[in-house]
Amino acid sequence: MRLVFFGLSISSSWGNGHATCYRGLLKALHDRGHSAVFYERRTEWYDSNCDLPAAPYCDIRRYQTWPPPDAAAAVAAADVVVLGSLAGDGRAIAGWLPGRTAALLVYYDIDTPKTLTAFAREGAAAYLSPRQLPAFDLVLSSSTGPVRSAASSSPVRTGGRATGRRTWGASATSTPGSTPPTTPAATGSST
Repeated sequence: MRLVFFGLSISSSWGNGHATCYRGLLKALHDRGHSAVFYERRTEWYDSNCDLPAAPYCDIRRYQTWPPPDAAAAVAAADVVVLGSLAGDGRAIAGWLPGRTAALLVYYDIDTPKTLTAFAREGAAAYLSPRQLPAFDLVLSSSTGPVRSAASSSPVRTGGRATGRRTWGASATSTPGSTPPTTPAATGSST
């Protein structure tokens, strides 16, 4: 499977818990035979504290301005495209992705409490608007308990984009009584 990630940073773990999540996930995917490209916006902080300029398990592509020249081709060829919370240019990426690929579109929220707080207080987070969530086929959350309950009661639970696919998972968009994980929808099959 070919995956494309847009995230905060994988190249610097200095003050960045996202890097360890991405490194572990992408290494595990590589070990299972998948290939990945990881895009991150260059910042002075991460440039100055870069501890992984290249990785044997993914192609790290750091860019100055959105969109990177090769992003459209990578996304078009992908089987799965993942946008992570706090990604530089996250709102622009979320608006740019729909219609550019037949890939499964995934939003990976490593910062669900922060995202939901921004949605409640400001109507949107700097990196994502709640109106952009329905464009994703799957939303993954790192939270549980009261945060997951709040996310589950959110009106943004339309499930999948205009492809008609519906997915199920431990996500901010799952609701009690959703399709159980043993159905074809859980494997990404069309319903």
